[in-house]
Amino acid sequence: APLLDGFRPETPYWLDQTAFSEHFARSPIKRARRAGMLRNVCIALGNWASPRAIHALQHALADQDPPPRAHAAWALGRVQATARTEQIPAVLARALDVETDARVTDEIRSALRGEP
Repeated sequence: APLLDGFRPETPYWLDQTAFSEHFARSPIKRARRAGMLRNVCIALGNWASPRAIHALQHALADQDPPPRAHAAWALGRVQATARTEQIPAVLARALDVETDARVTDEIRSALRGEP
């Protein structure tokens, strides 16, 4: 599948603009833009709700664009609801300390409270 060609879990191409642009240079997926794809990946990872998603979601929570950050916070809350780790609340609390976007802070607070 073209979407997964060259995929390496340790360096997901949707987390980096340059890698995304190179990977999808001749693909209609590029029209969706990296931020849109990252948002969709965060939603999928939140629905998966596996602790294996924490690392990628932590990176997405620090993205330059607010929509992926908001969806990463939501997804981390979903993972926390099933996995109950100490790592996720700490990651969310650190993000809340530096977040400036109101929608993202709302999602982080909801995730910290355990709200869907």
